[in-house]
Amino acid sequence: MLGKTPDKVAHYTYLYPRGGPWPQPNPQRPLGEAPIVLGIPWQEQLLFGLTVGLGFSLSLTLGIPRAMLAALTSAVDKPIDDGWFSDTLTESSYSKFLTPLDGGADEKAFAPVIERWPGATFYKQDFSAIRGVKPYDGMYVAPTMVLVKEEPGQEGVQVERRKKRVVAIVVDDDLLLEPEQRDAWDRGKLFVLQGAAYGMLFTEHPNLHFPFDAINAISKSWLPQQHPIYQLLIPHLTFQLPLNVGVLASRLSVITDYRPTYYAPFTANMSDGLLDLFVAGYQGVPGRSGYPEYKFRDRPRRVFSDYGLFLMAYYEKSFLPFARAVAQVALEPEWREMTRQWAVYIAWYIDGFPGGDQILDEDTLTRVLAHITWDLSLGHAADHENFSFDVSPEQKFLRLRVKPPAGPQDEPVDMSAAVSWVDRFKMRLAHRTFFEPHVRTRLVDIDYPFTDARLGIAANGFFAELRQTEAWLREQNIRNFMPLAKVPASIQF
Repeated sequence: MLGKTPDKVAHYTYLYPRGGPWPQPNPQRPLGEAPIVLGIPWQEQLLFGLTVGLGFSLSLTLGIPRAMLAALTSAVDKPIDDGWFSDTLTESSYSKFLTPLDGGADEKAFAPVIERWPGATFYKQDFSAIRGVKPYDGMYVAPTMVLVKEEPGQEGVQVERRKKRVVAIVVDDDLLLEPEQRDAWDRGKLFVLQGAAYGMLFTEHPNLHFPFDAINAISKSWLPQQHPIYQLLIPHLTFQLPLNVGVLASRLSVITDYRPTYYAPFTANMSDGLLDLFVAGYQGVPGRSGYPEYKFRDRPRRVFSDYGLFLMAYYEKSFLPFARAVAQVALEPEWREMTRQWAVYIAWYIDGFPGGDQILDEDTLTRVLAHITWDLSLGHAADHENFSFDVSPEQKFLRLRVKPPAGPQDEPVDMSAAVSWVDRFKMRLAHRTFFEPHVRTRLVDIDYPFTDARLGIAANGFFAELRQTEAWLREQNIRNFMPLAKVPASIQF
């Protein structure tokens, strides 16, 4: 029996009856994708339909004229600037792909470039998973990987803040391009940007969405509403389950095989390789360290850029102290066994989640709770904010109608032929509807339903710490990639 006394147990209440939502293997790729929650309570479906779903519908209807006009006036008519290219790959959300070299076979083609700078620090960004995509007729994709060099002359500066520069591109695993090969280089940059955009949408960012569905469903169904972890998480769990299942399973999803979706901007059907990009991000790609297998981390992974410093500052300075206060209460005798069983259930579905007695360590539980709340609010939303506004819809090149470079000497790329008006229209409409952040409930407005006075005090401290972290970023001259006032409480887009 759980709890201190039978009377205490009798007063526990639950959000849903015992048949509440629960994760299951994803029918599309049971071993290659995160578990999915298909049995979503009608209350959540109704709320989603009247808010997020209605917003999607209005945007896809009322946004058509604006998307048509933008498609006429927003074409990229010049080759991509080298400086912007390097800055975008190494300082924006794309910097999440920066991976230290590990001497693997996938880096072999870069050897002639690396040898020129002995002792220099290099990273790679691997966008080769797109190789399995079979594009529509007249469109092209190409697997690429870039070599990034850390710039010298910045001794004493944190590694993450050293400026970086793209010095080489590999296309199709063996075609090595450098800036001096101007025409082929300019052509190659288009396919790198295409790979980065698809990598963000289908391999990197989904791991902020879908593995957390199991946490969402189990927390709502297993924990009583009086449990401190339930009271911490419940404001962060709204909208997520209907949104995620709609993305993956709805015929009208932006990711679909249903061709009448006039707003779908991608270069292929879902079944023609797009789903394999999800698998690469979740299951990993053997032999390519840029595609590790997904495992739950008890803290966000390191990102080698100012974007990474921004993300980690909020995790460490704001979310961790708040989570520690909740963890301490959740490990008290009344809640301890419930907390352990909560972790056992989640660990069954999420590889790496510290289940059983592991979660009973205060530091471990603190980091886990901080990571969950950080992911579902700032971590997820900052990707959308930066992906939407640092890289224009046209600069993502989700569709390309020019061929990839065939050799180090190539014809100048015809930018007017690279993307059609229809491609730009679809991208503008999808960008506005699905990629840009549309906030329904804000992180700073959360009223946590804590019944323990100690946690009410901790929540007030959390909001103060959030404001102090934003001020600290300004003091350190670290870019504020998403204003605190815009951060949502949950996954809402």
